[in-house]
Amino acid sequence: MTKADSIQIYKWNFEISIYTFLFIFFYSNFNNSFFSFNTVYFILSILPLDSYFLILLHFSILPFISNFTFPSLSIEEISLVSQVLTNLLAYLISSKNSLPHELFFILAIFGPIIGVLLAIPFLKESIKISQISSRYRTPLMKIKYIGCAIISYFIIIISILIIQHYGFKKHFTKDKNLIFWLINYIIYENGSVIRQKMLLWWFTCLIISIFFIRTFFCQHKSKMVCNNKKILYSELNKKRKFFHAVIVIMFLPTLYLDPLFSNISFSIALLLFFISEVIRVFALPPYGLSLHSFLSKFTDERDNKGKIIISHFYLLIGCASPLWLDFAGIVFDQQNQYKLKLGTISGILCLGFGDSAASLVGKKIGKLHWPNSKKTLEGTFAFILAVFFGGILTEYMSWINDVIIWTDFFMATIMTGK
Repeated sequence: MTKADSIQIYKWNFEISIYTFLFIFFYSNFNNSFFSFNTVYFILSILPLDSYFLILLHFSILPFISNFTFPSLSIEEISLVSQVLTNLLAYLISSKNSLPHELFFILAIFGPIIGVLLAIPFLKESIKISQISSRYRTPLMKIKYIGCAIISYFIIIISILIIQHYGFKKHFTKDKNLIFWLINYIIYENGSVIRQKMLLWWFTCLIISIFFIRTFFCQHKSKMVCNNKKILYSELNKKRKFFHAVIVIMFLPTLYLDPLFSNISFSIALLLFFISEVIRVFALPPYGLSLHSFLSKFTDERDNKGKIIISHFYLLIGCASPLWLDFAGIVFDQQNQYKLKLGTISGILCLGFGDSAASLVGKKIGKLHWPNSKKTLEGTFAFILAVFFGGILTEYMSWINDVIIWTDFFMATIMTGK
């Protein structure tokens, strides 16, 4: 993405934000009088052609996203997601200079969406059969259940493969396939040994984490019978913060080794999260029900609002978005010379160190609440100290290629914590 592309996206965001605000304002205040969707299309018709296409695309995506994600996501979050999708589509259509890490991110977003859209009839049939107890399913139902799952998997995988093939072919003529490019990048290109060591470290952390969860968390829950909601919530909070600690251990010591590969890896992780959530929501065999049972052990009231479990998405996006955003404006010749800065790991510091400390301390000893808030003064103080400690640790271990201005860092931490 060039600097001109970045400026264009900022312009698109501004236009979408203005028209979304006006739409919501008029719709909320004048819905029963003169305002209607015909009025919207009339207003759009007098806009410049580019703006017309952009705003119309945004308002076309908005109800689709709302239908799938509400009430798991709020109206504001749905609007933000729609805005991101609109920008990505417009950028993909207009740009001819996308880099591999940008294409991986776009693939992670649109691959599952298009696959799910095409597979909707089979996914609906799958979830309908899954709601019938296995004892009452006829042999024909069982065959149909498995058949719908196979067709759904096939459609989603084929959709992802087609998107990555043609998307990559449009921007790179010398390489035929994004997957082959990634394999070559991991095994043969300069720095491949470092990338292989990073993968080994990440897989080792994942295996140990899964073993730890199954040994301590799952068994402990099955043995524990408790009617005290406060104790149960405290146990749930500890389990959820364990994943924050895993994020810190996995990524903080490795991001600086190859930021570009980390960028791509975050996008692939997002793609896998989307696919696993589709499998869980639509109860696709053989892992849909077991995946739902496993993830339900770590859900809170926010996850239980709708069908989608969003906590793990928020954790991943919160950690990865500073890196994704910081790579905006990087041209092809600069992507391998990119230097990791403090702001790029701010998500990991805030979520991994700060949020965990604030939650644990605030729930344990928090007494003084901020006005009109559930947050406590003790939790905020713990957040500031934990993030500041994370910054000191990062500087001491040389995990960033940046000079920390401590006064600025401390003030930014205070403002974030508050």
